[in-house]
Amino acid sequence: MRAVRIARRAEAAVHAILCCHSSAACADFAALERAEILRNELWLAHLIAKLGRLADGVALTTAVHWNADWRECLVQVVRDNKPDLIVKSTHTHGSIARYLLKSSDWLLLRTALAPVLLLKNAGEASGRRILLALNLGVEDPVHQRLNERILTMARELCAEHADYEIHAVSAYHGHDRFIHPPELAERAGIPLDRAHCRPGTPDDVIVEVAEVLKPELVIIGTVSRDGFSALTSGNTAEQALDRLATDVLVATVAA
Repeated sequence: MRAVRIARRAEAAVHAILCCHSSAACADFAALERAEILRNELWLAHLIAKLGRLADGVALTTAVHWNADWRECLVQVVRDNKPDLIVKSTHTHGSIARYLLKSSDWLLLRTALAPVLLLKNAGEASGRRILLALNLGVEDPVHQRLNERILTMARELCAEHADYEIHAVSAYHGHDRFIHPPELAERAGIPLDRAHCRPGTPDDVIVEVAEVLKPELVIIGTVSRDGFSALTSGNTAEQALDRLATDVLVATVAA
């Protein structure tokens, strides 16, 4: 439903995908595959039919994929279709599970070049607030581009929703790396009282500020990687994701 609403405003198309598989013992595995794909196609069509008039005028296509690893399947579909935005539901993973297992969020955040909107539907948002997580303590071109990407996405949202209240947060390590709130406010183009600068790790600071503000959305940046680095490099978005009680929009740039 959220993807259709976004597509309507942006005059975009929606491609809904579903991955299925079965490990059931069967004499005719090919027949089982066909039956499961058909069953899931009917279920996906039923879900879309429930959208009713909301989907009127929105170009909407669907696809059901047969794959034993739906996480890898999702990443491959993203690579093949090159979407402008990925919309996906998510839930909280324990810290150990997030560290040890390749969740679909884990793979998407490390490999996708498109922004990823992770929906939690926690219902804790109070007011029309958006929190931007900026890193002003970096000078390398990649993270500077990431900051600009986050700001651009915020401006686009504000262009459609003038009633949004934009806040920005930035973490710093030690007093010798202090980030002045006026600097953050100027960079984000927001009033001084909406600029939040605190010492600590980025994920801790983002979560602390979000717990107080209870924003409708948090926008975080991440650097998309490939190869071995995509399998080993963590990032702030992953570390904060399971601790945030709100929807998260992850902006991405290539390393």
